[in-house]
Amino acid sequence: MTDGLNLDTSAGANYFADETNFIFRSEIEIYQPIIPDKTSLSSEFVYYDGGSRDKYELNNNFNYLINPRNRWGVNYNFVEDNLNPEYQTLELEYEHQFEQTIMVLKNTSRRYSDGWTADFSQHLDLYYPRDGYLLNLALSHYQGGEYVFKVGFEFSNLFAGDKFDLSSLNLWFNDQKTSNLDFKMDLK
Repeated sequence: MTDGLNLDTSAGANYFADETNFIFRSEIEIYQPIIPDKTSLSSEFVYYDGGSRDKYELNNNFNYLINPRNRWGVNYNFVEDNLNPEYQTLELEYEHQFEQTIMVLKNTSRRYSDGWTADFSQHLDLYYPRDGYLLNLALSHYQGGEYVFKVGFEFSNLFAGDKFDLSSLNLWFNDQKTSNLDFKMDLK
């Protein structure tokens, strides 16, 4: 839109648990020169509708760049879902960039109607960015002692056509027999 302000809106559909869902997403990002150097602020609204599932999320992120290799972030999310109880999360995150990899440490606190759980989950993510793809390995620990290991791949700039570009393909799976596949197409 202008220097220091970016607005992105998209819509699509997904197939989840034998149902097709409509998805609408809108995000606004604010950065320098509107807010101080080394900081960024974003807010994203996501709405799912279809079948038995109605859900909306509000995700807010604040990031501070300590130096070129280190970043600190705070994320606040609100989720309303007719299948699950309403909840909020507050996530503190630290990122360190090595020569060829990126490490992210996160602690997530969650609030349900009965109060906050400060140590809901902890996460260690390793990212291996390469030309045209990204490999992500993640280990998560949840309250109650559950551990989840996840492997993800993201491929970018896959196909450029006359009417559309297939700009990304994202696949992940974990040891809990859950997986996800999504892609982004840009119309010209």
